[in-house]
Amino acid sequence: MAGVSAAEQGLKFVWACFTTYWGSCLFPLLFAAGMIWTLIRHRSRTPIVLAVYTASLCLTVYNPLLANIAVSKLHLENEYYRFFWLLPVIPGVAYYAVLLVFGRKARWQRLLMAAAAAVMIIRCGVPIEGVTVHFSAAENLYKVPSYFMDLCEDIHEDSGRRTSRVALPYELIVIARQYDASLRLVIPRDIALFRMGSAVIHVNEEGNYYQTRKPIMDLLFFDEEVPAEELKEALTKAKSRYIVVDSSYNANELLREAGAVEVAQEWKYTLYRFDYDAEEASGESLSEAVTEASEEDESEAATEEAG
Repeated sequence: MAGVSAAEQGLKFVWACFTTYWGSCLFPLLFAAGMIWTLIRHRSRTPIVLAVYTASLCLTVYNPLLANIAVSKLHLENEYYRFFWLLPVIPGVAYYAVLLVFGRKARWQRLLMAAAAAVMIIRCGVPIEGVTVHFSAAENLYKVPSYFMDLCEDIHEDSGRRTSRVALPYELIVIARQYDASLRLVIPRDIALFRMGSAVIHVNEEGNYYQTRKPIMDLLFFDEEVPAEELKEALTKAKSRYIVVDSSYNANELLREAGAVEVAQEWKYTLYRFDYDAEEASGESLSEAVTEASEEDESEAATEEAG
């Protein structure tokens, strides 16, 4: 994971990632204690699949020797933390807590054990730092802002097409990937992260793919002034049919000068349509820009349709 080097940590790499990921939270300790307790005292009630599954993870992806070799060879340092998602710590702790409570026959014993389990879980910390401070209830079932759903609806109603290519501000890119797969992002996540200063994404800055999108990112991310003709050329080469921009930005005037037409406004964002000349749009390869595995479909970037 970011900030942890396999070359520097050696066989301590897995442990360094583990402690960085969980921090001061002791849920993994509760999970391990619960599994050992049930194996010893309640063997018949222990899900054998869970025990075998956990043991398999410890022998493979959590094995310090194998993990160090695989991570170094496959360059997975930044992605290794995702292997911790495979370990069912939270569901496991919940299961063992229920087993502990309902293992008592008397009602007062169950109440006492439930209170003790609750105190123990609370005292063990939270898996995500700050979750109790910054938590806010989702606006809808999709877990995305309602204004973004409205923007997507505006795009689909205006285009009438199954898919649409759209350039989004940095803060909306991840949301778009989560909510609407029919949106073809002109600015992929990795390119956006690199432009925002990420030290773990490697991009060919001189490549045509990145240089084409840089003026668009400068405009949408930082409200930097970009000549109208340069912006028009960038939008055409990137085949961006729609652009979403903060309504307070000076970029709105630049987009109008470049030929973009306002379609709708939702919350603090304005949606524009840009009718580029298909003959001037050129195909590009995402591999020119991204040197590490990208979550964007590279073939999509290489064979983007013109309309």
